[in-house]
Amino acid sequence: ITIGLKAIPDAAHPFQNPPPGAQRGGCPGLNLLANYGYIDRSGVTDVGKLLFALQEGLGLAPDLAGFLVAISFRGLTDPTTLKMSIGRTTSATSGLLTSLLGAAAVPGPFSPESHNKFDHDGSLAFDDAYFTPGGYTDRSNGTLWAHRVALAKNEFGGLFGVDWVARTRYDEYKTCVQNNPECAWTVVTQLEFYAATCFTFLVMPTTLPDGSLGDPTVSVVDTFSGFKLQNGKYIKVPEKLPVGSDGIWRRRDVPLSLLEIVEAGLNSYLQYPVVFGSNDGSTNSFIVDSRQLNTENITPSAVICLLYNEIVENVPSSFGVLQDQVVALVNLLLAPAMVGLSC
Repeated sequence: ITIGLKAIPDAAHPFQNPPPGAQRGGCPGLNLLANYGYIDRSGVTDVGKLLFALQEGLGLAPDLAGFLVAISFRGLTDPTTLKMSIGRTTSATSGLLTSLLGAAAVPGPFSPESHNKFDHDGSLAFDDAYFTPGGYTDRSNGTLWAHRVALAKNEFGGLFGVDWVARTRYDEYKTCVQNNPECAWTVVTQLEFYAATCFTFLVMPTTLPDGSLGDPTVSVVDTFSGFKLQNGKYIKVPEKLPVGSDGIWRRRDVPLSLLEIVEAGLNSYLQYPVVFGSNDGSTNSFIVDSRQLNTENITPSAVICLLYNEIVENVPSSFGVLQDQVVALVNLLLAPAMVGLSC
């Protein structure tokens, strides 16, 4: 059953190091699901298995799991096989019909073509596209991660909570504008990132036997995120579940809903509200977008509607004759999140 307190992994999902040639990217949750076999250990999965794995392995509610899978249809999922990579582009996502339709392999989420669709500027622990050869965004940066850890230790009692998220995003906003000529800090993509960063305290810690969440300590977040301190420097290692004092990691007692994580992301943004926009080819050349948030009365429900409309309106036309079917599937995935909302 995918609802409620449960020890993860079970006997059918032991941890294994990624096999040779496996796809892994900059999303620790996806990497972890592959490391434990909740999705294929190759790092190539289909949307049905991913939808189940997000709920079973990480304790996400159906509305949030459906929302995350729907995002992959912004050009990351092959419409004939419904497969996607969790790392770079690979032909393993394609099927016979893909080639018959004359389509290329869909991009991986951390390939250059996916920048600002799935990955965004201001990563917690990976170099932004502008600074990497070929624009790939799966190159980990131990020095950058050390700064994140130092901030948690020095200013937030060693915890990666909502206040840490707020400061981290604000600091990275300033760094991006000042150092990245192609910095993009646009409203939809960055609101997604604010919310996703809240996984540090909403998903990563083990749930205690009484149903309460454990603390998002440095050790917990290091382990889940796949970083290890070695000889005074952080190195990248495979992501693992950070067990509690009893040697067990438990998924959430109450599954994490889309509303809860969006509310956490919005609260973190509102601590340091910034204008949205992008640099114009040089550092500190920030151009403000016409679309901004009204910080006086913005609500989590309004943010969900904003994200929903962005997903539905940006299903790529490259799906061709399958466009209508893909849009219908996206709406089906988003349906649990839309209950009670009038977007």
